[in-house]
Amino acid sequence: MLGNLKILLDGSSIIENMSAKAMGILCYLVLNKGKDFNRDRISSMFWNFSNEDAARYNLRYNLWSLRKILKDKKKNSNILYADKDICRINDNSNIYVDIYRLENFNIQDYSNNNNNIFKLEELYELYRGEFLEGFYIKGCPEFNDWIFYKREKYQRKYFEISHLLVEQYVHKGMYYKSIDLLEEMLKINPLQEELYEKLIKIYLAKEDRSAALKHYKRCCTILREELNIGPGVKIKELYKEIKNKDTVDTMKENKGHSDNERKENIKILGHKKNIIKIPCYPVGVNYYWISNLIDHIIESYDMNLLKNISENIWIDLLRVNGKVRNIVQDLNTCNLTVMSEKNRIFLALENLLNIISKDNHINIQIDNLSWIDNVSYKFIKYYTWRNRNSNVDFIVINGNDISRHEQLKELDIKFL
Repeated sequence: MLGNLKILLDGSSIIENMSAKAMGILCYLVLNKGKDFNRDRISSMFWNFSNEDAARYNLRYNLWSLRKILKDKKKNSNILYADKDICRINDNSNIYVDIYRLENFNIQDYSNNNNNIFKLEELYELYRGEFLEGFYIKGCPEFNDWIFYKREKYQRKYFEISHLLVEQYVHKGMYYKSIDLLEEMLKINPLQEELYEKLIKIYLAKEDRSAALKHYKRCCTILREELNIGPGVKIKELYKEIKNKDTVDTMKENKGHSDNERKENIKILGHKKNIIKIPCYPVGVNYYWISNLIDHIIESYDMNLLKNISENIWIDLLRVNGKVRNIVQDLNTCNLTVMSEKNRIFLALENLLNIISKDNHINIQIDNLSWIDNVSYKFIKYYTWRNRNSNVDFIVINGNDISRHEQLKELDIKFL
């Protein structure tokens, strides 16, 4: 029930055989396993705007349909029990529900124990998305309110688990993982000041004051744009700590037009940064520039670092670059629509760039912008728009495409 709903019987999906209301009834009963529900209670929840006889008939039909689908043929028993008055999930049914594990999570059982990382990671991996993500039944306000309440509840548990994991990662010096986790939490709640505070403290512990300052500014920008407020006292104290150490580098930007000036500009922009130069070619093949960028990353970065990156990222990048199999073998992709495939590739490459740039700024130089393929060009716009405060800078050299030049300029992309 976390993320998109999946219902399997003996390993095979049965969701396509159910109506939306049948799925809703099943989810409600399963999450309340062991409880008896009066039929009128369930019928009023799902057919509130129907007359009493019609509501009872509709419930009776849906319960009959569910019992037929869910009958355990091996044991010749019904997972769903229903008589003329009540309905419930059979107490002896062999059912696995991801939510049950979150229901049993108690923060007190983990707070004072630094040896629970693996158990916490298992719980964290359960949260593949919101409770019944995208699930909604028209004309059932009470049921939809129940979903909303549960989403809030399980999201709180997800944050509790994530905060505990961050603490334990930091305690063991696993800074990369703690940073990744905090960034995932910020995607869900970008207004939570505590997350920025923890990020800044981690970067200070790593003696990366430049990154700490970047996240302070990021926090200030988000709070000002969304809530029109400034950061709290704790964040301001951290800012003073950063400034007092006076080690933040400042960058100068020249806009010369001669070859010598251009080289000097690149040198300045590349100070204490990794430079990735990806030229464009007039081949007219979509994803061509993106594929070359992935090539460079695979060839330039430590293989152990790349192997620690989530397989889900590599699975989607495999769609445009076969060298990904050198990192993780036995990867398989599924068929997607053109739009879904593009979205998956963009998100995977975005995550990859953010991971490899955690501790070092990266300058990605685009040579001959006018030759870049349309999809790769859209990715650059997508990434820079979504990651205004990232450690990745795109720099266009020999960019003689006026229309694209103006569009990218609006996204603060540098031109030499």
